[in-house]
Amino acid sequence: MRAAYVFLRDRFYHPFMAFVAALVYGFPSRHLTVIGVTGTKGKSTTVELVAHILESAGKRAVVSSSVRNEARGTTMPRCFAIQKLLRQAVSRGLGHAVIEVTSQGVIQGRHLFIRWSVAVFTNLAPEHIEAHGGFEEYRAAKVSFFRYAATNPSAVFVVNKDDESSSYFIRAAEGHALVMFGKEDPPSSLHGAFNGYNAGAALAVASALGISRDIALRAIGSFPGVRGRMEIIQHEPFTVVVDYAVTPDSLRAAYAAFFGKRIIGVFGCTGGGRDAWKRPVMGGIAGDMCDEIVLTDDDSYDESTEDIMAAIERGLRATRHGAWKEGANYRKISDRREAIRAAISLARPQDVVMITGKGGDRWLRMARGKKIPWSDQDIVREALASR
Repeated sequence: MRAAYVFLRDRFYHPFMAFVAALVYGFPSRHLTVIGVTGTKGKSTTVELVAHILESAGKRAVVSSSVRNEARGTTMPRCFAIQKLLRQAVSRGLGHAVIEVTSQGVIQGRHLFIRWSVAVFTNLAPEHIEAHGGFEEYRAAKVSFFRYAATNPSAVFVVNKDDESSSYFIRAAEGHALVMFGKEDPPSSLHGAFNGYNAGAALAVASALGISRDIALRAIGSFPGVRGRMEIIQHEPFTVVVDYAVTPDSLRAAYAAFFGKRIIGVFGCTGGGRDAWKRPVMGGIAGDMCDEIVLTDDDSYDESTEDIMAAIERGLRATRHGAWKEGANYRKISDRREAIRAAISLARPQDVVMITGKGGDRWLRMARGKKIPWSDQDIVREALASR
């Protein structure tokens, strides 16, 4: 019975609602150049980079990303909200829209009845696996966005040539203009090798839109960064960084950006049964790459924060042959505010305090639907002021 409901919902209900939304707002994407960015990591930064390049080139755009949609609590808004945003762009005389496209959004048909002019694939790593039923199903959702975008004969596709899954996206774009990109190293305030790929994606989109490389490079050089994405709150005497990093790959990349430094890591893992497999994996990564660790809460929902930390701890303690000892070089502090304060109190000159998991999120989600207004950035500043 459940399977039949899911089939009918995904095959008929979501597409029907997407059509109604587009009809209500007059199919606004037909009058715009719509750029969609999908992948596991880097979507928000790439979206914001592309929007900044467009603005620098004198092309006005509306933008939908997890950073812009914090108040909605969703990365990719529902179909009526997206179509309304596109209609507003047309009414204001804007020519472009840049939209972050998620796998869940695709499953729910939020990408349908939008004329995509450019589709971008950043990278693919295991994420939301339990929600999708497996990595192949997760990848298939991403690829289906490319297949749908290909219904526009003039669509251009931008693909990360270095990603292991690139061939799936290239095949989905067969018969269309294809721009491949790799890691770039333009002058920028962005930190980490992974941001080199975000810059590469943005430069490739600029090329697809006919924007000169010089203009795009200057725009990237002036890009102020994205809240909660490798955001440096303090440089001296020690560095404090707030980053999203909710996957094993992104956590590893965040730590690698400060290779050679003494790193104090602060993180937890999301509860509610979400991707429980990655908890010990992320603990192992932190165990290999950090010097001190503070485990804490991160949207525990209805799960016990202590149980989540224990799962991370198993991966942590499996590294370095038992060198990790609670109370000596790692701590478990369920109160995230106190955890951040503790990490900052441990910092020495030249250290890096890396606070991951929440990024720019403005809510901490607890049991029984309770939400607490939150900001890692504000807590860091409070802790620094009282240190």
